[in-house]
Amino acid sequence: MLACDNVLVGDDPANVTFEREGVYTDQTTGKPVAATTRYTYRNGEDRYVVSFIRTHDLSAGRMVDTIKGVKRIAAKLAHFDGAYLRFVGDIEISRYRAGELVETHKDDAIWELMYFGHARDS
Repeated sequence: MLACDNVLVGDDPANVTFEREGVYTDQTTGKPVAATTRYTYRNGEDRYVVSFIRTHDLSAGRMVDTIKGVKRIAAKLAHFDGAYLRFVGDIEISRYRAGELVETHKDDAIWELMYFGHARDS
């Protein structure tokens, strides 16, 4: 969902594309992580671009490491490979009209990635 000044701008997932740049493997979790993630929403002549640019990690951990006792044994036997990562960086939101940049906003951001499955081969 994308909103501006309490007005819904877009909520149709068919109009969203996703990009990632600077993909690396996190050393703690073994998961692929992007240094920049970008969502683009197109609505007629308007295009909105929301970018998250990572500067550093707040936390990164394998979920199985937080489980204790019999549940931990069961998770390991099931090959549970979940991970939780939290990042700090910048968020930048830009609006284009007919291909021309009409406004942009940038601020500090914190975001998370919960990764429940196994990483795919590249």
